[in-house]
Amino acid sequence: MRSAKLARQFPEKRRAVVTYPVITGLNPAVLRRVRSLLDFKNVFDYSLQEYREDAWLSEFSYVVNYNEKYLLDITFTQSGSGAYPDDHTKHFLINLRDGRLVKPSDVFENGKMSQLVAWIDRQLQQEIKRIESENKNSEDGAAVAEAYSQLKFELKDLDDFRLVQKGLHFVTMPASLM
Repeated sequence: MRSAKLARQFPEKRRAVVTYPVITGLNPAVLRRVRSLLDFKNVFDYSLQEYREDAWLSEFSYVVNYNEKYLLDITFTQSGSGAYPDDHTKHFLINLRDGRLVKPSDVFENGKMSQLVAWIDRQLQQEIKRIESENKNSEDGAAVAEAYSQLKFELKDLDDFRLVQKGLHFVTMPASLM
């Protein structure tokens, strides 16, 4: 619930839906670390109180992508509008044995990262060709080809991976969208 003053200014934004995880079942030191990592302020740089004092937010939620073998993969999403609607996501992969974020160097062999990047990029380029082929005769075919023309998986993209039931998902964005 927003303050009465803010609700009077923006009656359609009296409330925002906030869904937030409750983390339990870890040893006290690890639990403190995990809760600190996932504190509202550490997710999108806003505290719950700051969200209440601003009319932008309409929804704050999360999805647990993976929670097994002492690994928690969670993605937060916030949606709101000011002059226009906007969404943001923030991803965390946490080692539940020590409460620390998992980095690519924790998962992948340093000497083989360039080989991994090349393999992922080949997979990406094959997928792009498949998508372009499926769309080449459509009215959006040229736009689809243009949208994917500069997409390439690079070493920096190893930082953004998600752990899911079926394995790893890597995320890359064209520079024009960053």
